[in-house]
Amino acid sequence: MSLDIAATLANGSPFQLQQTRKRVAGTTGFAGVWEDTTRKMSSFELEIQPYESDGFSIVVPAEKDILSMKFDGKDYPESGPHVAPGAASSGRRVDERTLEVADKVEGKVIDTTQYRVSPDGNTLTLTVHDKGQAKPVTFVYDRQ
Repeated sequence: MSLDIAATLANGSPFQLQQTRKRVAGTTGFAGVWEDTTRKMSSFELEIQPYESDGFSIVVPAEKDILSMKFDGKDYPESGPHVAPGAASSGRRVDERTLEVADKVEGKVIDTTQYRVSPDGNTLTLTVHDKGQAKPVTFVYDRQ
């Protein structure tokens, strides 16, 4: 199955997503389990800013989405016009360059994301493990 989506983000900038999935369970029709095989997105900006003395705010400017959290394992609410009701996240530091964040809706984990900064500080790699998917999806951001 292939998807090709062109849309306009909340800030007016264009967005494109091309995705291919293969069936890993089920036999006919749409019902079944589908797994991503490829995913390409147009430029998508992500900002990480300090939050209080020991946390970060993860901001998606185009979506006006903000998650401010400390890495103490507690749930912190996410805010923005497109955020699901009851959305929150908890996080922990794995090491000096790696964070792990569990995204939840109504207290149930929907995905876990590992944020890893390269040794030179110029690349951020997000590895997203969606609940129910065998393989993670990886996003790579270059510092602007």
